[in-house]
Amino acid sequence: MKKDNSRWLQLFSAAVMVAFVFSPVVAQGAQERPIRKITDDNRPGGDFCAYVESHISNLEKRMYGHDSQINGKREQRRGNINTRRVGRDEKLTDKRLEHDQKRENRYEELEQRASTDEQKFAVVTFQNAVEDAVKMRKTAIDQAIDAYRAGLDELIAERNEATSAAVQEYRNAVVAAGTQAKSACSSGVDAPVARQNYIALLKAAREKLRIAHKSIESIGEKIQPLREAHKRDTQTALNAFQESLRQAKEDLKLAFAKDA
Repeated sequence: MKKDNSRWLQLFSAAVMVAFVFSPVVAQGAQERPIRKITDDNRPGGDFCAYVESHISNLEKRMYGHDSQINGKREQRRGNINTRRVGRDEKLTDKRLEHDQKRENRYEELEQRASTDEQKFAVVTFQNAVEDAVKMRKTAIDQAIDAYRAGLDELIAERNEATSAAVQEYRNAVVAAGTQAKSACSSGVDAPVARQNYIALLKAAREKLRIAHKSIESIGEKIQPLREAHKRDTQTALNAFQESLRQAKEDLKLAFAKDA
């Protein structure tokens, strides 16, 4: 999850910095060549103001064009999580059904062994105690699973929200930098100065995004407490079940021992 999150954020910053931290020679790409012939009063570095508006327009289109990729990655990850959950639920259900059948077989064996009314009553009491313990164990384990999943979903939602906020803030900074650059060129600011200021703003925006990205990565560390809580609650449920089962067995043995 961290890796995907890192790639999303880097897509935006890389798209901008690779595209515009350039010299006038680098800017002679296929999309810029028709504009390359435009001069800006033949001032040094005048090419910047000649193609800046078209370049920024293309840059913003590419920047916002990553939305579908981000949403696709999120949907894919959510789908993978749901698939794993369904698979685990099916395995748990199958295992429970298997144990249900084994208990039924055990109850039948006990009923056949019971020869007195007291023994028959003890078998019924034992069966009820075991089934109550099984229900309590099932409820506790299901609650532990639900709590873990709810916590994980909340972390994912927080991460997605933080990622979207960081990306949107980055986008706003890039758009603002472009607006400032175009305004500077329109107002007669020397093209090299306008270009230098623009690149400085982009670098600042990328650095802010990098810091945000680093803080978002730490969210993954919050998963460990969820796992520990799930493990602890599951073990508590199992221990309680084992104790109830032990007591039920002791009571059953006493009933059968009386008529031995």
